[in-house]
Amino acid sequence: MAAARGDLAGAAKLYQEAYDLVQQIGSGIDVETAQTIAGLASTRLTLARQAQSQGNFREADTEVIQVLKADPQNTAALAFKKQNQQMLDAMKGRMPDQETLQKVPYFVNDKTDAGTLVRDGNCFMRWANWTKPRPN
Repeated sequence: MAAARGDLAGAAKLYQEAYDLVQQIGSGIDVETAQTIAGLASTRLTLARQAQSQGNFREADTEVIQVLKADPQNTAALAFKKQNQQMLDAMKGRMPDQETLQKVPYFVNDKTDAGTLVRDGNCFMRWANWTKPRPN
């Protein structure tokens, strides 16, 4: 139902949880396992295609890896992974590496903290000027 209403990320999460459960159960539920893997592959590949079309090749790679963990022989996922890897290779030197991207939130937070400190200082300066005795 999540996929039908367009919530692919939610559907992928639910399929992942279902896949984890069928792995715990083991044998005897072959039909349910196949349905779960097919749903997981479908939603994750759609998410991977969307990420790739937005130029987010690393996210696309992450999504397709999840498909291949559940279904290592999935031909569509294998072909997509190969194509996406070619795109990643072509972008080397033109996009930041993963380590740098992981640091971005810290820099944004530092900038916000610095802005707050500047405003705090400004407030104190105004207060100090306001409370100074004025010459007559």
